[in-house]
Amino acid sequence: MNSSQGATAAISTKAAKEASFVFYALGGGMGHIVRAVSIARAIRKRLGIDPTIIASSAFSFLLKKKYFRFEIIEPGGDGDLYREKILNKLRELAPTLLVVDALPMGLMGELGRFFSAYRCRKALIARRLRRDYCRAGVIGQFVRANYDLVIKAEKIPDDEFIHSNAIEIPPVLPCSGNEILSRTEARRRLAVPKNKFLVMAISTLNPSDTDKFFEMTYDTLMKVGNREVAIKFASPYGDKSPSSAHTSYFPLMKLMRGVDMVVGHGGYHLIHETRALDVPFAAIPIKKLYDDQESRVAAYSSETLMPFKSAIELENIFKRFLGKRKIKRTKPRFVNGAIEAANEILTLSKLSQVDFN
Repeated sequence: MNSSQGATAAISTKAAKEASFVFYALGGGMGHIVRAVSIARAIRKRLGIDPTIIASSAFSFLLKKKYFRFEIIEPGGDGDLYREKILNKLRELAPTLLVVDALPMGLMGELGRFFSAYRCRKALIARRLRRDYCRAGVIGQFVRANYDLVIKAEKIPDDEFIHSNAIEIPPVLPCSGNEILSRTEARRRLAVPKNKFLVMAISTLNPSDTDKFFEMTYDTLMKVGNREVAIKFASPYGDKSPSSAHTSYFPLMKLMRGVDMVVGHGGYHLIHETRALDVPFAAIPIKKLYDDQESRVAAYSSETLMPFKSAIELENIFKRFLGKRKIKRTKPRFVNGAIEAANEILTLSKLSQVDFN
């Protein structure tokens, strides 16, 4: 074999290993994709390989990075067709390691069929799920019977995901500390004067509901704000530039030190990103099919993570914080669980850098 043949063989081997290392990140929210991308980035830094990520199309723009392999599965006309699309893609990829985000049985229970017919190593990235969903689907029993590793990426009730090989890690985040911009640089990119108290409203609901949420936040803030207050809006439907009034810039966490207060829902990432950077967060949890936002907000509520249910309650929160106007400028000191998750997954996979040399 000559050198060019050897190089081609090495590339083919690398591509085969990448294709067989699969992240299942299907789901209606943004969190599935963000966690998968965050862990995949950590794996790439360590081994130089790009795991394949399976995702739906709703937030696929997050995956459009040259160093990620991804497969977008468009929803079918009905549940059965979509389920078959997912199963066919998994069979085609033939993973030797499958990392499943949040939904142990898959989006529509299809992983039960796949696991019964196909053997591979399996890891679950676990986060809070609705209690009624867990009971109805006998999730705990399914996890114990099918998964080799459970990675608990936030506080989870003690009676959920009991497994002989379960570990707890810090939250999986899209940025590590060295990637967070300084307050001065973040404010520059956001195009907000340093003397303004900046409120950022964030939502990943559908466009109509997002607009209603933004309008409510703006109207409420204007009742108590003044010329020293500024507001920005962030959703998947805005401009990519962080300097625009309505931005889709990703990851927002990179700019979070330039924000004085966040208003949003109770999703995994917004809760944990604001906590990591000690940014006051007013949260109105919404009812989701699987994600338990109410229990997450309750579990992490504090002086700076404040639940609210109405515009009147949000107005009271604004009054309290606008009066303080104390801005913390300490350097980020959080730990990104994506790195620990990547290490545990690679241990399970039994892959090492040697495999790619």
